[in-house]
Amino acid sequence: MKFILVSYALISSIYVHSSVLDQLSLFFNNDLYFTQTSLNTISNTFDKTEGKYSKKNNNSIVINITSPFKENYYIDNTKIEIHDLDFDQVRKIPLNEIEDNFFINLLRNKSFETYYIKNLKDNSFKLFANDKEYNFEFLEDGGLQVIFKDNMNVKNIVKFSIKL
Repeated sequence: MKFILVSYALISSIYVHSSVLDQLSLFFNNDLYFTQTSLNTISNTFDKTEGKYSKKNNNSIVINITSPFKENYYIDNTKIEIHDLDFDQVRKIPLNEIEDNFFINLLRNKSFETYYIKNLKDNSFKLFANDKEYNFEFLEDGGLQVIFKDNMNVKNIVKFSIKL
């Protein structure tokens, strides 16, 4: 009986892990709009960034920041190319220099087998990566909300939606 319970627990955790990752993968195959909100600790105000996300047929990613600045990010298998449209500047960063960036890995559908996932409810879960905690919640309107603290310990809320 003990073997059956342990086996069930293992299979259940593997199923939860893979079903959550499948949901994320399917979600990020859509064209999305997003809003990122964070607390600016200097001015004690909330900063808001808005933009669009899309994945191309060749698995490259395009992120267009539309507010408050105009920037485009082009992510492929080797680099991130950042186009600052306000200052007419281009910067390239090889991916191997930022290999442990959780969001870049998430958007690129990289393997998450090494991350720990804790299912909270049917529509929400926590993912632990690189000593950080990311709270995911699939929203009733079909969107996704992610809450996390960045490298400066500032709380960020990113809401992704399929419709504007």
